[in-house]
Amino acid sequence: MQFIRFILALVPIIWLMVALSVLKLPGFLACIITVIITAFESICIWHFSSANMLTAALEGALNAIWPICRRRMSCCQFYAHSVWVCRLSHRDHFRIYAGDPESKLTFVWINTPGVIILISAVIGGLIQGASPIKLLHVFARTVRTNVRTFVTIMCVLGTAKIMSYFGMTSDMAAFLVAVTGSYYPFIPPLIGTLGGFVTGSGTSTCVLFGPMQVQTAKAIGADPSWLVAANTCGVGIGKMISPQGIAIGAASAGLSGSESRLMASVMKYCILFVVIAGVLSYFLQ
Repeated sequence: MQFIRFILALVPIIWLMVALSVLKLPGFLACIITVIITAFESICIWHFSSANMLTAALEGALNAIWPICRRRMSCCQFYAHSVWVCRLSHRDHFRIYAGDPESKLTFVWINTPGVIILISAVIGGLIQGASPIKLLHVFARTVRTNVRTFVTIMCVLGTAKIMSYFGMTSDMAAFLVAVTGSYYPFIPPLIGTLGGFVTGSGTSTCVLFGPMQVQTAKAIGADPSWLVAANTCGVGIGKMISPQGIAIGAASAGLSGSESRLMASVMKYCILFVVIAGVLSYFLQ
């Protein structure tokens, strides 16, 4: 039964990798189908309510898209209401996911690198003679160009939230621990790679799998810090093939729609690095 749950939990990840690297679907379309598959499994196999599934996906989507909305709001307020900056520099906490009353999504309004960079870009544009209207036109064109990228990122983080809240990621990790035993130190880079691939975030992956790595290390008599470090190493490898990272990179280079080709070109290096990291993790522990 544990093996079956492991395979089923892997289905969304396997689909996403096949869709991008074999079928060569556009990133946004592959990710939309991925979140649909994950949502279906969460209800039909993991037996969670539709409300919990929808709010988990919504939290992931807001976590992805909110920085974009926040930058737009901050930009407008910077033009016309700069006196509000001090009031908007705090953190707000909102409960989105219905399945856990303690789960809250944190929004940081102004005091974040992205907003500061945006404000710097606006100031730089004004200094160089660009009019506010010109800056708004550039912003609008950028938004239109990156709509598919936004959809890709929202779907990926929605998938990650569903898998995290409903225990899919923990089922995968539990099976790997049961199978590998004392050889488990080979595995943390792989788990980190899968997490980095799904979430595209080192922080999110470490939050998801860090406690599990510590508990597993204690169970097999390994150094918890070492396994957590190996997991973090895997995150960096996984971000090579993260759909949202590839989508952002493709959009920045004017190559939107070529995500599948980019992923296929780096997949072999990703596999090689995972193997090397696993060997180092086991023999240098």
